[in-house]
Amino acid sequence: KKAPHMNNQHSLIALFVLINIILIPTKAHICIYHPQQRGGWNVGDAQPGDSACFQPTGPCGKTTAGSPSVNLVGGTSFSVGFQQNLNHYNPGHPGFLDLAYASASNNPTDDDFIHLALIPDYWPHLQAQQTNFSVVVKVPNIDCDDCILRLRYHPNKPTEPLFHNCADITITKSSNPNFPELYSFVQDPTTVASKFVKVGSDGTLIPTTNAAIVHKSTQDNIADLSNTYFAQGLTAYSPVSGLIYFVGDTQIRFANGNAPRSIYAFDPLTNAIEYVKTLNNTEMNSHTQINALLYGNTGQKSPLILVRQVDLGQYKFAYDVAIMQDIEPYYVSKTIGSTKGDSTFVNFFWAEYSQTPDPVVYILAGDENSLYDLKVELNTISLSSGAATSIELDYSKYTVSVIHVDDSTGKIYSISPGLFGRQDWSVVAINPKTGNISLVAEIENASDFETGYDGGVYNGLQNGVIYHKFRSVYDGRSILAAIDIKTGKILRQTALHTGVNNLLDLHSTIITSQ
Repeated sequence: KKAPHMNNQHSLIALFVLINIILIPTKAHICIYHPQQRGGWNVGDAQPGDSACFQPTGPCGKTTAGSPSVNLVGGTSFSVGFQQNLNHYNPGHPGFLDLAYASASNNPTDDDFIHLALIPDYWPHLQAQQTNFSVVVKVPNIDCDDCILRLRYHPNKPTEPLFHNCADITITKSSNPNFPELYSFVQDPTTVASKFVKVGSDGTLIPTTNAAIVHKSTQDNIADLSNTYFAQGLTAYSPVSGLIYFVGDTQIRFANGNAPRSIYAFDPLTNAIEYVKTLNNTEMNSHTQINALLYGNTGQKSPLILVRQVDLGQYKFAYDVAIMQDIEPYYVSKTIGSTKGDSTFVNFFWAEYSQTPDPVVYILAGDENSLYDLKVELNTISLSSGAATSIELDYSKYTVSVIHVDDSTGKIYSISPGLFGRQDWSVVAINPKTGNISLVAEIENASDFETGYDGGVYNGLQNGVIYHKFRSVYDGRSILAAIDIKTGKILRQTALHTGVNNLLDLHSTIITSQ
């Protein structure tokens, strides 16, 4: 059977304070598949009326307790996956499903469990309807070596019992449950609007500005945020000014010289986004588009680095860099350096600034005709001499779409999903001179994450830790993880509260503090 989040049948919607719930009916009483319930259970083999889902005895049925199936970190969020294996809806007096936890050491009764989430029952087409739920719950920040996660289905029906199932878990109290300070755009695909949010350490998305940022324009007022397009990924944080910068404009077409060329800034102290500057034709000609904003300690006061792609004609493109002062009059320098024209590696992926041992900008670009193996090229432009070099990376073992530079060593790292068709998440190092990609460490629990290339976080390498967004193989939920670059160990992770069916899309996620 397909994974729960891949099922194409009808979906139910339920929204609750502090939790996000995915309801996905599949054609296949109550069972837990993530984490595994006592005795284990395979959702892919389940049939309506499965005996493992019939546990009318509280609080956990009659299955013997076993070893913990998962260790949860306190102060984060976790996505619980379970199935309503048969439906017993009671019209007029509908019941509910709920999740709760308790310590097993006290031989808890139903009344001893502490509630985490409550989901109302619904009336499907069939009583034999199997409905998979994915519920994001906040994990209490406690130590519990023998905890129980309990699931109940209360049909509120005199002809039906109260159904139970439990998973044995442990919870480890976190002395530092917080992630660095993160901000992100979050877009609802059912509208044209995005909001700029702060990402909480428990995965909650906290609105910053009152107004929605609309990715569609009908007016020409560049200072009117409700009619401004903000490009995905074009963001940089300046620790000098304390501002987060974006590229945007009222123009959203990328042809005929209409690429976005205005700079905006968000101030975390005031929660306001303000217009900064529009690049004129001297600073950015009609054949150029901005691909990335970077902050760099280049010896100039509070500079922003503009990474641009230049259309040379006849399907040849080059990358160049220029420096913009982020204080008035926001002067933009002439081009510092440029790569040679190329017609193969024309898909911009990522850019990073490195000041060790010499200030350079790295630009990662992909071959758009590389359908299965993701061929990429690493361009290096020196900010002191303007010299540029390009080298194709060795993709025979690892593929990459994101790069991070360790400021203390100048080494380039990446999070790689491995080769197409495999699931080999790893921390890898990239040699900019030889193009070699070498293994640093395999990421633990890699099989929990779908493969993909869209999880990069800007300023994502901090003090030997890379921050990356994954998608859960269980329900497609977005997960923010902190990964030790030396060991591949996941130090912290939390499910993100990205809405019903994980519909909310986070992009331009950036770290502004450690």
